[in-house]
Amino acid sequence: MPALQRFLEEITNTLRERARNLAARIGASGQSGIADIRDFNLLQAMNRWWPCFNHLARQGQTHPEQLYLSMSQACGEFVTFTDENRLPQEYPAYHHTALRTSFKPLEDTLRRALSTVLQPRAVSLPLETLDFGVMTTTLEDRRLIDEADFIIAVRADLPPQTLRQMFIQKAKVTSLESLNDLVPLQLPGIPLLPLPVAPRDLPFHAGFSYFELDRRDPAWACMKTANGFGFHVAGEFPRLELQFWAIRGE
Repeated sequence: MPALQRFLEEITNTLRERARNLAARIGASGQSGIADIRDFNLLQAMNRWWPCFNHLARQGQTHPEQLYLSMSQACGEFVTFTDENRLPQEYPAYHHTALRTSFKPLEDTLRRALSTVLQPRAVSLPLETLDFGVMTTTLEDRRLIDEADFIIAVRADLPPQTLRQMFIQKAKVTSLESLNDLVPLQLPGIPLLPLPVAPRDLPFHAGFSYFELDRRDPAWACMKTANGFGFHVAGEFPRLELQFWAIRGE
C-alpha cells in the first residue's frame, strides 16, 4: 500500500495545482474573463474529485478497492476532455492479490489526463484603435490563420438591423500589410458574413451583432503571409464597440 498512498498524494496535489491554474486562466483579463465551456466543465470535474482524493489521502488506511473505484470513475470523467475518442479504456478488473496489475493503467491514465493542457477554442485578439476609423491587431500565433474562424462582434447605438446593414457596407478588413492600400485603391477587403446568433464559443452580450470573415473568398489569400489584420470603419457609428475573436476548429 505505500506505493498507492504515494500516488494518492501525488494525484491530490496535481489536481489542486491544475485546478488553480485553470481557475486563473478562466479569469485572465486577456481572455476578457471568458473561457471555453470545456474549461469550466474540466474545472468542475477537478473540484469534484479533489475533495474525494484529498479525503482518501488523509485517511491513510483506505481499502484498495474503494480507491480503485474512485480512480476508475475519475479516469472515465477526465478522458472525456483529454482523449481523442472521449471514452475510457477497458481497465483490468480489481484483484486484491494483484494490486499493481489493477492500478497501473489507472495511474497512467490519470497522470496523462492531468498533464494535458487544453487550448481555449476562443482567443480574444485585442484591437488597437488608430486615427480615421482604422484599427489593427497582430497575430502572435500564426497557426490561427489556417486553424481558426475569425469573428467580429459589433455594438453601437443603432437598431440591430441598421447596424448589420451599415457595418457590412462601411467596414473593410484586410491584412496589416495591405491596409494602406485598402481605402485609396478602393479594395473590397475580406467579405463579412452576418451571423444570426453569437457563436456558442463566445460570450453573449445584448446588443452585439456578429460577423464572420469569409475565409473561402479569394481576398483571404492576403492573410496567408500576414502578421495581423487591419480594419477600416467609415461613417458614423455612435458609441461603436468592436471585439475580434479567433475560434479554433474542433
